Amino acid sequence: MTHRTMLSGALLALVLAGCGTAIKNDRKALKATLPFAWVGGPAAVTSPVNAVAVPPHPWMGPQGINALHNTSTAADAQDEWGPLGLTDPTTARLHVQSRRLGRVGGMCPTVVFDSHGHAMSVCMSFLRPSIVAFDPETLEILDRKRVPRRKGMLRRLMTGQLMVDTSGGSYFTLGVGDQPLIPTANRELRFYALDETDGEFDWRIARTIDLADWDDAFSIADPATIETLPPRTPITVAQPDYNGDIWFTTRTGIVGVVDRGSGWVRMRRLHDADEPDEVVEQIQNAFVVGPEGPYVLSDHAIYSLTRDADGVPAWRFRTEYDRGTSRKGGAVNQGSGTTPSLVGSPERGFVIFADNADGRIRMNAVRRSNGETVCRYPLFISGESYSEDSMVVIEQPTTDGTTHVSILTNNSYGSAAPNWLFADREYRSEMRLRRLSDLSTAAWEKWQETGKRRYERRYERFERRIDRWDGGGIPDQLYDIPIMTAAKPSTMMVAEARRKRPPAPKPGRYPGSRFADGVWRVDLVEDDAGVRCERVWKNGESVGGVLKLSTRNGLVYAYTKEPVYTDADAQAWYLTAIDFDSGDTVWRALVGTGRGYNNLQGPVTLFRGAAWMGIYQGLVRVSDAPSRSD
Repeated sequence: MTHRTMLSGALLALVLAGCGTAIKNDRKALKATLPFAWVGGPAAVTSPVNAVAVPPHPWMGPQGINALHNTSTAADAQDEWGPLGLTDPTTARLHVQSRRLGRVGGMCPTVVFDSHGHAMSVCMSFLRPSIVAFDPETLEILDRKRVPRRKGMLRRLMTGQLMVDTSGGSYFTLGVGDQPLIPTANRELRFYALDETDGEFDWRIARTIDLADWDDAFSIADPATIETLPPRTPITVAQPDYNGDIWFTTRTGIVGVVDRGSGWVRMRRLHDADEPDEVVEQIQNAFVVGPEGPYVLSDHAIYSLTRDADGVPAWRFRTEYDRGTSRKGGAVNQGSGTTPSLVGSPERGFVIFADNADGRIRMNAVRRSNGETVCRYPLFISGESYSEDSMVVIEQPTTDGTTHVSILTNNSYGSAAPNWLFADREYRSEMRLRRLSDLSTAAWEKWQETGKRRYERRYERFERRIDRWDGGGIPDQLYDIPIMTAAKPSTMMVAEARRKRPPAPKPGRYPGSRFADGVWRVDLVEDDAGVRCERVWKNGESVGGVLKLSTRNGLVYAYTKEPVYTDADAQAWYLTAIDFDSGDTVWRALVGTGRGYNNLQGPVTLFRGAAWMGIYQGLVRVSDAPSRSD
């Protein structure tokens, strides 16, 4: 038996021992946190929220459970029950189930449900994402199939770029016929179908649209028009419009559309008409679709898209917003971190998002009809204000002809820094990095460049090895191997070192710290006097992801983080329920401890009385205790 065979067998045995099981808690943190595992009381009286229903999308799956933000308009409000806080009388805890999909990675950020109730997700394990079907009650894996992986995964992981790249399946939508539409890392749009035969489930590729080879020699006299999707341009999001044409975006600012009838592909890069070649705009989050077409938010402006006479993407309006002068703590780039949300009708409604203004970010309301900005409302505390999460946006019915919109947003300042996952290792290495402060500038630069070249060579060798394995039929589980053997500081840590003592920790820099506080409700009202925005309430919870409103019981669900006071490096994660009307915290229930339960800014998704969250190592489901809810 060769050394390589022995190594592969040992690594595979290690992975198989950990995959498919429950996610482990940090025992020390769990012991310290159990006395605070439950705070508050159950929601004895529910107060349903009277919200104007969002019209169903004709080319998407079941309404409210077909996308990460639940609808094509990104309302983040569901007509579903969530947990009410009915705990087990013996343990004083809710019913928590988890499923691990990998030791390093495995997060399932988007969870959708088909018409039969099966849970579906693309789980982003370290080296190979997979599309997975789960039993909605037990989290049993019904079937799992690999999808194309992103290149340079190890390099991205160690430098922190993996945590800010949402391409390759993090966002996907459920189309008609219960078929997930997944934008892959190899420039394909794939429709998958889940077949069931005698109780056995099997994923198959129902349809593939290859954008990598598309080139119909189509061109017009516009430098922003793109004939072929450039190599190494993974697609971030794809979803159909109301005509069935499939729109897609890339992180590098390209928008495209696949014609439903002819199959032709047309692409264009977003740009300022006055400076089409000067600035490359980025698109990091999902886009939204209304009856009038898609809305895309770049790091410079909000676009209302349409198609011109040649079928090429064009825009009805482009409205710039305040992108500030720098990237804030917790931000992916210098620009808005939110997915925009649509509310109201195309004629009188608004598109809602947050900007990146210096000091305090602002909630922006732009008219869907003409792109006019009618409201800019400052949010949170100056100097610690940012939002990387989509807002909850609903319209409440009125009888006097006015428009009443309620908006819920949370502060994510400091919660999604690119090196956040490895902050504890950074903390342990701090003393070593401080010793570098005595080096001269030239010696420091030489040391830094030497370390960078050493790690780049290591990444390249590993990439070549993975490519050989990929062609040799290595099982899926091998892609979950934890490659964390570097003995010296990574390039990410080197970049963090300074010639002087590092500054005091910012919110979210170290695992035990809380995120910047703040959940706000802001209402927008339009009447004869005009449009006004005003804060209704604020809540001090430290939220680490997308909020979700249950219109059936009037609770806002948040995945929150609390410090473990006996251990500065520990993490404790809670499911928290907030009253929509008053803003008071109704209850807070412990979900788990340790980095495996970090949701990395993912959303809460509600289905049949349970709350689902994609977390770092897989998926977790929280519901009322069986003895209380049955």
